[in-house]
Amino acid sequence: MRKYELLTIINADLSDEEIENMGEKISQGIKKEGGDVVGLDKWGKRRLAYEIKKAKRGFYLLHQFSCEPQAIREIEKGLKFIDGVERFMTLVLPEKGDFSLSKSYSAENREEAIS
Repeated sequence: MRKYELLTIINADLSDEEIENMGEKISQGIKKEGGDVVGLDKWGKRRLAYEIKKAKRGFYLLHQFSCEPQAIREIEKGLKFIDGVERFMTLVLPEKGDFSLSKSYSAENREEAIS
């Protein structure tokens, strides 16, 4: 099984409860395809680099998981049918080590880097 990160931009106009449900729905989709979700990092509402459907803000979710490579296509296909998912990007992590690449993007480290 390979290690992946899935960065998802959710419609920021949704309520906190709907966004929470969206994260669970994405995690369930990963598990349905035989994946193992290692972590979910909620980055929160952020300003978008460019407007998406006239929206200037989006809620960012980062899923860290492992699965077989052929499952990625089905996971991404499922994301296209979830209302509220505006954009997504799947990254393959290096095979050696753990999810240390994503630890550098944790909320605490981002706040330290900004200040």
